Amino acid sequence: GKELNCYLRSEFGPVVNNCVAAGGNCWSGHVGQLTTRESDWAAKEVPCKCIPCGKPDYTQNSWPSGACAPMSAMCSPTVVGTGGCYSTAQMGCNCGTMLAEAPQIDNGKAIAKKTVANGPCSKVLNATGSMTDIAGANFIGTAEWPTLNSEAYTVISKCVTAPGACEVSNPQGIDDMRSTYAAIVDTPVVDIYLSRLTNSGLMTGLLQANDMSSKADEVAFQQAVAQLGQELTALKAVGSWYNVYMALFTSLGSEMSLACDTMLTVLAMPHDQTPPIPPPKKGWKAITLNVLDRAANTMLLIGTDGASEGLLAAGASMKAALNVGGQVAGAMNTATTTTAPWAGAQDDELSLRYDAMLEFIQVLLLEELVSISKQTKSIAANWGRLKSAVTLVEGCPISANMVETVSVSNFPMLQWFALGILFPTKYAIYWQRDYQQGNGPTCEVPSVVYQPEFTAMDVSSQYTCSINSLKSMESGANNCYGEPGPCGDTKKPTRSFWIAAAPGVGAVDDYAPDSFFEALTATNGVVTRYVNAQYNQDFSGTTGGLAVFGRSCQCLTKNFVAASASMGMVQGASSSQALLSQQAVYCDIYDLVLPTYVLSDCEVMNSNDQICVNGFGQTGFTSSSSDLLDPHSGNFNQYVFVPAERFKWSSDKAGKYGCCLPWVTQGKDEADSLPEGCDFAVCDCWAMVTTMFDYQAGGKGAGDYYLDSGSIPHAWAGNCAGGAGGCQGYTSTGCSWTDVLESGDGKTPNCGPAPNECGSLV
Repeated sequence: GKELNCYLRSEFGPVVNNCVAAGGNCWSGHVGQLTTRESDWAAKEVPCKCIPCGKPDYTQNSWPSGACAPMSAMCSPTVVGTGGCYSTAQMGCNCGTMLAEAPQIDNGKAIAKKTVANGPCSKVLNATGSMTDIAGANFIGTAEWPTLNSEAYTVISKCVTAPGACEVSNPQGIDDMRSTYAAIVDTPVVDIYLSRLTNSGLMTGLLQANDMSSKADEVAFQQAVAQLGQELTALKAVGSWYNVYMALFTSLGSEMSLACDTMLTVLAMPHDQTPPIPPPKKGWKAITLNVLDRAANTMLLIGTDGASEGLLAAGASMKAALNVGGQVAGAMNTATTTTAPWAGAQDDELSLRYDAMLEFIQVLLLEELVSISKQTKSIAANWGRLKSAVTLVEGCPISANMVETVSVSNFPMLQWFALGILFPTKYAIYWQRDYQQGNGPTCEVPSVVYQPEFTAMDVSSQYTCSINSLKSMESGANNCYGEPGPCGDTKKPTRSFWIAAAPGVGAVDDYAPDSFFEALTATNGVVTRYVNAQYNQDFSGTTGGLAVFGRSCQCLTKNFVAASASMGMVQGASSSQALLSQQAVYCDIYDLVLPTYVLSDCEVMNSNDQICVNGFGQTGFTSSSSDLLDPHSGNFNQYVFVPAERFKWSSDKAGKYGCCLPWVTQGKDEADSLPEGCDFAVCDCWAMVTTMFDYQAGGKGAGDYYLDSGSIPHAWAGNCAGGAGGCQGYTSTGCSWTDVLESGDGKTPNCGPAPNECGSLV
């Protein structure tokens, strides 16, 4: 919320910007460089070289004077583009001094404020609305074309639109040139029309050759020429504006490819060995819409800070277009609507090869041009829309330089999205709860680990009965459940987060190297240039590189689903190995939605064979001679957090808490009351079945030793069926764990009975 001067440097020269940056950091959109003081620039003499486009960066400095801009999708070591040069530094390079150029310092704050408040584009935009508004169905300023003398209009139209040279005595063109406006608005044909109409000799010859010699005829003819000239001039202005606007999408596609290539380097993945890219949780279309939305935000930012107010109209037009028909919201959660430009695009569920993925994203970016084309046609077909559009174009001019600035400014954001797309092909986020009881599965000890503070969500009651007590007990098992104590506030169970090879790629202890995190948080790293700058964070170094992910996912709820229902379940508490869940829970990391996987809880049992209830399924005892209970899913959660906004696990402040305490006697048909802090009952069906089903079915097994026969409360069992592996992954709400954890919006999930193949618990 603190106002500071920001300085943007690009190949188009120094521009002084003013920004409002939360927390007091300034961001140069071109290179993501943070600064708050003029002295910051003066103190840094960064060496650089000026290299021809398409030449490697180890080439010698190639110019004795002048300057080169930073590399971009148009000019880099691998892209020749239209020629020119690039700087080996993040900023422009002074080829004579071979030092990166700092921006010219100027106190533009007051000027920028005045520009924002009183700038011509701001006023025009408020009066006319965006281009999307002008082209939209709700625009109230529509107007028919002015009436012209029909004879004059016909001959002029036939001459102007003639496919070859205009024969004044017998022009061969279209007799209604206005009907062609929608087709030609953004093409060079407008210039052809205009050049003929403004050719006074041609128009005089046309007038004379068509027997319109009376004074009235001449006046009507000249009036028609003047009006049509105004219309064509307007078409040219609007078409030129849209051509620049549309170039942004092509540029973003090229920048996205470059961003992906740079992230492959960070991930140490060769281009030709990249495995198929799995579809993101939100889908390819949603990723692309996010890119467009962020690009629009950048245009608005640059437009409102005094650098180029003309970009206000472009940003506002794009924001409005993205929200037409609920496209953005629809793409995030469900299929896009049929009115979206993405209708008919390739299925979002497909895994794609690396090159196919790049091509597909570019196709989606360019498909927005379909919507833009419809806008231009709508505007060109109506005089009222066209006049308003011209007013906006004149008040909010944009240039190719401005579009390039926006495109390059977005490059760190594109790198971040590219990382999100490529990350799951090599890595995954893993986590585990350690109850610190001394026995049970051993805990994973990564080389780089993120451990958040203890919270109540990991509190667990303790099962206090010994082996002998279990073997001699036929009832009264409810009395074995004690207060949390060592499984809660006393020893404070810890959570550990780390990054390692993705399932199918490697093992959970194939940890990501330090170099991966250091690359993210280096001066040129995507975390430094995007996350820190955009979200006012300060992640740095190896631990900071992991904390980007860990902090965003620190309040995850455990969702453990074993490899198969037949083996099931996790090994006993006496086992030295914790098992990995096969079910991913997705986590939003600064708009990247990435899969996370949990390991079964570790060190859940103490030396007296007392176990933390959240470790059920990992006990090692039974009444049989083998002294091994039938293990179950290991997914018991005494408390379950469901975030208000799905995938948002960075905090438990917004959302609902569910709970499962089946040893607490409740009403048979509904819970008489829930513990303080619990909003709804939700139990894991497999855990409920394995602790109850044997007794209910008339058998005598593990269930006898967890819960009394009289304490099988349907309030806790809810919609669980029972008895077979089909229950794995389902809850007493009837919903799968995935549906519960992604329910969001504060509603208590309820999906009806769990799958029929589970059998019946009653």
